[in-house]
Amino acid sequence: MVFAKTWGLMANDPQRVPLALQTLAGCVQLPSDLDACGVASAADGAVLLKRTPHPAPEASLADLVGAIKGTCAVVQLRGASELRPKRDGVSNLGPFRLRGFAAAIASQPGNPDEANAARAALLAQVPEFLRASVHGSTEAEAFFFAIMGRLH
Repeated sequence: MVFAKTWGLMANDPQRVPLALQTLAGCVQLPSDLDACGVASAADGAVLLKRTPHPAPEASLADLVGAIKGTCAVVQLRGASELRPKRDGVSNLGPFRLRGFAAAIASQPGNPDEANAARAALLAQVPEFLRASVHGSTEAEAFFFAIMGRLH
């Protein structure tokens, strides 16, 4: 049984992704406390983002991912037991994107103080023009934008 919270897909026929995922249903286990799913797919030089907070308990992996729009995608699953900011919303849900870039980042800080300290240290390295694109308050998103700042 495979258990993963972040993973990537590449497909030469994106419309067949749900069918492929259905055939893997017996091999892939979703987190028992699944409370959110995010999918970022690259199409025509842009990244399309779909975030599903509180998916139906009976949803399969194929239901959660659906048909992707481009030839590659990243998927991130989140469990209810994961540490998250007090004002949690869809902007705190991965994957994260900026223009043609996307990343699914699974981080697991030990406590809220560590998470806040890591976020502050990472955001201090992000150029001001990129900070305006930070919408959430997780250290995972701050890490993504720190990478984007290094690529600039």
